Amino acid sequence: MRRTGWRPNKARPHNSLGYGVRQTGARSLGLTYDGSGRILSVVPPSGNATHYAYDAKGNLASVTAPIGYVRQYLYEDVRFPNALTGIKDESGSRIATWTYDSSGRAISITHPDTTRNVSLRYGSGTTTVGNLAGNSTYSFSVGDTSRPGSIVTPGGTVSRTWDTAGNLKQRATPDGNTQYTWDGANRPTKAVATVAGSKTVTTVEYSDNSSLRPHLVAMPGKIRAFVYDTQGNVTGYAEWQTTDPTGEQGMQAVAAGDQMTVGARYDQAGRLVSATVVRNGVKTEDWTYTYDARGNIATTRDAVSGWAMRTLGRDAENRATQIVGNSGQASIGCDERGRVKSFQYNEPASSLNGGLARVLAVDYQYAANGLVSSHLAKGSTNGAWWQPISDAELGMWLTN
Repeated sequence: MRRTGWRPNKARPHNSLGYGVRQTGARSLGLTYDGSGRILSVVPPSGNATHYAYDAKGNLASVTAPIGYVRQYLYEDVRFPNALTGIKDESGSRIATWTYDSSGRAISITHPDTTRNVSLRYGSGTTTVGNLAGNSTYSFSVGDTSRPGSIVTPGGTVSRTWDTAGNLKQRATPDGNTQYTWDGANRPTKAVATVAGSKTVTTVEYSDNSSLRPHLVAMPGKIRAFVYDTQGNVTGYAEWQTTDPTGEQGMQAVAAGDQMTVGARYDQAGRLVSATVVRNGVKTEDWTYTYDARGNIATTRDAVSGWAMRTLGRDAENRATQIVGNSGQASIGCDERGRVKSFQYNEPASSLNGGLARVLAVDYQYAANGLVSSHLAKGSTNGAWWQPISDAELGMWLTN
């Protein structure tokens, strides 16, 4: 069922205008439609539905979030009743405006932040786009394919040539040019770039006659190799350095220096369950992964370093609410729209942090338009009373 945008295992109608979608791990999603086949609502397991409304001409008029805020879509040009002319955010503020010429082509897009504004002018086979960086003119001269042959930008001219199959043959810029070679399946097999008189070559060989899965890739100073299972998952990956500084020797380049190999295994659902990394004959990483009944990642562990992370809890939307790792435990709370409203991190005392038991807590508030309006961060050390934390210190906490 393609209406969902993701690949369900089962889709069954609840009635003539409703569908239920279920994926591996008992994930479910409810969808309802009107008599014209337009989506009216999306209902996740939590029941926090998003609703869609349409105007008399069939245009999307509004999207109502679970907590009642509405985003509006405007169609104000009487010449083109289906042309989007504006968007109002959940606070009722207009955040974008489109205008059109007599042919129905967009000629401007404006925002409250004027640095994002764009203008468009149309000529015979050309389109000029203006923005904060200046004007760029696109020339279309490849039959009726609408592929740009050249682009005149403030930084210089970029030109492209195409073959009869529509593949890019050459791209020239003020810095240099790149030539591309394609096989009979319209897959790129070689790219030769010349910049400031220096040439670099990338060569690709594929694992079969039709897919885009590479088997070998040669580039300056290294070659990469890939192995796949019958489902197309990468089960083996190798990379080794070579003595070829430009890549011109392709797959014949002589190996020298560091080598790395990666082996991976997957379960029947195509989920990664283990991955091993070996560098120069020494195992440096040995990862294992487990999943819960709903298909979410449950545990991640590296047997070499001892690093581990485990998800202790999830909400009805499969968002993690409790995560524990080597250095501490995190608690995350989300509002009806899926935005983080609270975050707490408990770090036990250890030799790595000077024997200090520390707790970080952050609460977030949001404006009607969905942006963060304020946050309050505080910390506690060894059970002491909460102390406010500056934005700089909060950034360090979250980065670590």
